[in-house]
Amino acid sequence: MPAKILVVDDEPRNVDLLEQELEDQGYQTCAPQSSEEALERLAVCKPDLVLLDWMMPGMDGMAVLKHLRAAPPWQALPVIMVTVRASNYDIVGGLDAGADDYLTKPIDQAELGARICAMLRIARLEQENLTLRQAVQNQEGGFKGVIGKSRAVEGV
Repeated sequence: MPAKILVVDDEPRNVDLLEQELEDQGYQTCAPQSSEEALERLAVCKPDLVLLDWMMPGMDGMAVLKHLRAAPPWQALPVIMVTVRASNYDIVGGLDAGADDYLTKPIDQAELGARICAMLRIARLEQENLTLRQAVQNQEGGFKGVIGKSRAVEGV
């Protein structure tokens, strides 16, 4: 199943271009009309990644990011900030607020594709790590399936 990407940007032209590029790369997209609608539609869209513009009317991207990082179901959701704000101060501010990556406009499509791929790979690895940790913690009485009752095996 292709990854689903939530595109949050107030410029319809930007959204159309991003959606077309992402769909050409095999991703599904969900593009709400506003940042407030994006927060409302998270449970319906169930995105694997969010492309989030910083500067939007109403609730800006930083406010959306803070909501995501405060809500347990979305805390680990990869977020790439996409914005014209290119100063080191802004980049550091976005990353410190919880963004996983940061791209400046105009967007290089090859770079966007590579960063999305990397973020999705990292998210899959983090989920796999969590699943394996939980499996290890849930094992009762040591390692199941170990054959042998000798003192040496029990000692191991």
